[in-house]
Amino acid sequence: MNYRHDGESGYVLLEVMMALVVLVCGIMVTVDSYRASLQTGRQSAAKYRAALLLEGRLLELERTRHVDLTPENDPVLGPVFWEEEVRATDSTDWKEHRLVLNWGEAKENHVLELSTYLP
Repeated sequence: MNYRHDGESGYVLLEVMMALVVLVCGIMVTVDSYRASLQTGRQSAAKYRAALLLEGRLLELERTRHVDLTPENDPVLGPVFWEEEVRATDSTDWKEHRLVLNWGEAKENHVLELSTYLP
């Protein structure tokens, strides 16, 4: 075996260690980025589901002039609570009906609202 004694043999180990540090940092950033994208996807799916539920209730209100406000447990959103507020408008014939959808628990509480005008 030939050994180098010119003082450069320590640099190879240092270069390998630095390359490993850069590689590990890159992997950590990639994994964290993937985790964040999964979380964003779940939040997006929940908001889409909430919008569909709210729109469905609003269509029910427009069709029947009544909406069921019973709390329910949705498979995607978890516990779901409904509120309705009816406000008078400048027109004597029309009233604003505001539906509010609340879902989530504790610090992850979310609210989505939608209004329509009905005679």
